[in-house]
Parts: sequence; C-alpha cells; structure tokens
Amino acid sequence: MLGAIICKAAAVYVAGATTAQQRDVALLLSLVADPIEMATDVRPKDRQRLRAIDALADPNHPVWDDLTEDDAIRARLAYQTLVKQQQ
Repeated sequence: MLGAIICKAAAVYVAGATTAQQRDVALLLSLVADPIEMATDVRPKDRQRLRAIDALADPNHPVWDDLTEDDAIRARLAYQTLVKQQQ
C-alpha cells in the first residue's frame, strides 16, 4: 500500500497537481489501516514526495468531497502521519 501511495504521489508531482491524480492519492490514504505502523517504513525521499502534494493537508480541498467524512478524516490523518518526521 505504501508503494502505491508513494508512486501516485510522485505521479502527481511529475504530471502536475491534477485533481484526479490527487483524488487517487486521497483514496489510497483512506485505505491505510495503521498509519503509525506504515510511517516506520517511509523513507526521507518518500516523505519529500508526499510533502510535494501538501494541498491534501487542506480539509477543504475538493478531493475530500468524493470520500465519506470518516474516510476523509482517516485519509488526512494518514497523510499527516506519513509526512511527519519520525523520531
């Protein structure tokens, strides 16, 4: 799952921040069962790719409209957890 999220985030960065691409990332993030556990596998370069799509940190971004409120909250939490530097 992490690989899919990072690949899609990289595609958003390369192709430009299209809403359709960002929606794909949001959907994948909503499927993360344990973002804290997943974050242990995130490399610095992966974190950089995720941070490049920082528009997803905005709870009012249109990508969240396609998800249920619970899924959008879970996805934003996963995003915030994955981009956070691990101690």
